[in-house]
Amino acid sequence: MAAGGAPRSSARTSVAVVGAGWAGLACAVTLVEAGCRVSVFEAGKAPGGRARSVAGDDALGTVDNGQHVLIGPYRETFALMDRLGVDRRQVLRRLPLALRATDGLRLHVPAWPLGLGTLAGLLGTLAGLLGARGLGPGGRRALLRVARGVQAMLAAPDRTVAAWLGEMRQPDELAHRLWAPLCVAALNTPAERASARVFARVLHDGLLTAGATASIEVPARPLGELLPEPALAWLRAQGAEVRLGERVTGLDRDAVSEGTLGGAVSEGTLASDTTASVRGAMGLFSDTAAATTPKESSAASVSQRDVCGAPSKGASAGWHVGTLRGCAGPFDAVVVAVAPHQAAALIEPHADVATLARLRGLEYEAIATVHLRLATPLPTMSGPLLLLHDGPGEWLIDHGDGRASVVVSAWRPNLLSATDRQDCERTSANTFDTPTAALDAAVRAQLQRLFPAQPAVVASRTLVEKRATFACTPGLQRPGHTTGAAGLW
Repeated sequence: MAAGGAPRSSARTSVAVVGAGWAGLACAVTLVEAGCRVSVFEAGKAPGGRARSVAGDDALGTVDNGQHVLIGPYRETFALMDRLGVDRRQVLRRLPLALRATDGLRLHVPAWPLGLGTLAGLLGTLAGLLGARGLGPGGRRALLRVARGVQAMLAAPDRTVAAWLGEMRQPDELAHRLWAPLCVAALNTPAERASARVFARVLHDGLLTAGATASIEVPARPLGELLPEPALAWLRAQGAEVRLGERVTGLDRDAVSEGTLGGAVSEGTLASDTTASVRGAMGLFSDTAAATTPKESSAASVSQRDVCGAPSKGASAGWHVGTLRGCAGPFDAVVVAVAPHQAAALIEPHADVATLARLRGLEYEAIATVHLRLATPLPTMSGPLLLLHDGPGEWLIDHGDGRASVVVSAWRPNLLSATDRQDCERTSANTFDTPTAALDAAVRAQLQRLFPAQPAVVASRTLVEKRATFACTPGLQRPGHTTGAAGLW
């Protein structure tokens, strides 16, 4: 890689990309476009990472490990989809930038002509605020105070969203009904803990200055068809190497013999050097958690350093990637595009202390999604995207074919209230030996309260991505792209 981070395409730089999530695939595509020779390593059998499709049964079909929506200003994501030949009209439903809630709250930000520039977004936002309904006493004035305060918050010392809303004199009811669900939907972190500066950036880019791009794009197809699967097909067509189902166990930049795999790491050793597997999608996709204690870190470090065996005479210099199947390389550079806790374990023998400290200092938030198959499609009045109240579910996505999904962001098992649990017991004869079973029943009870005439639920499945995102807290120091080791990103 060149000093500024751009690949030396004329030299046919060889790069290993570890991880075939959206970030890793975007990186791999960009590197191939720049003329690099790319090899992608992915532990799972399917691409997509924490935004992937999961095979289901006949009743539910393929489901996603979380319900993700895109907003109009996601220009880079849309540009990548276009380069991959994805017809966005076939895989996304473009909706007005509107919010509809079961408690009567309505907010719509119209798309204004792009030629008006930033003024378009401001005019659209103003029109949306003036036309809002169900905000409660003083609601419009309160929204205008937030709109005026966003720009200042971007340059102010960070604080929690809850604290900032208090400074903006938001009524408690409005903070609970509007700002709290928007915050947790955008940052997957509750307002009491979330960064006001990052939330202000979301409001600024997604609402205040969106202009003609003011929209919500809801997937009409499984997440895999939006980007991961087209990206994989494109990479293979360009001659890139793609290794699915091949977990990377270590990185080594010492010279080694081609095809040599030392005996220091075996499947059993890997299990003993890490903490328990994280069942990101109800056991269908396990992520190996990074060791966090000094003793565990030391053990992982030793196994990773020895992953490709001892150097031998005449071996090729460069980065080598060790997997349980063997050793690949050499590569001029390696890009680690996996979850932070996994990245820390892989780069530990080579990275600087500051990078490792930032990776290991991150906390995580889960996302739970309850997928439902109904006897008949939901009434059209429910809309494709609906903000729920009376918890635990926060957002209802109606897929329009008798399937619906309910999202619970920043979910923890202890978030189920006593009322939720009592409702579960009244509406189901089951005993809940797992938190997800209780959540499934609680969501069903919630929907029954909100929609007494809803069609019967004939099948359901709950997926929990335990480390869906890192907690977006005030003043968070995110790791950069460099690691302190030449050629390791």
